[in-house]
Amino acid sequence: MEWTRNSVDNIWQRVRLRNSIDNICQGCFMMSEVSFKPDLKKFYMTCLDEDVLALMSKRVVDMACTLGKTVMVELDGHELPIK
Repeated sequence: MEWTRNSVDNIWQRVRLRNSIDNICQGCFMMSEVSFKPDLKKFYMTCLDEDVLALMSKRVVDMACTLGKTVMVELDGHELPIK
């Protein structure tokens, strides 16, 4: 879903599934990707500072721990080793 106008309007989009091996479905698993693009100008920012990035990273780790082995979670291109 894409939000616009300060989260007033939303646009439902079809979830794009990606394969782990360039759309070859023999023995591979399907996955979806969630990305985040902040509206920095709205908050008078030019970049995300280290505190905000640390908080977001912690939330990703929290999510991975909560979901356990039901999903594979990557942060900055590296899989999080959750036990």
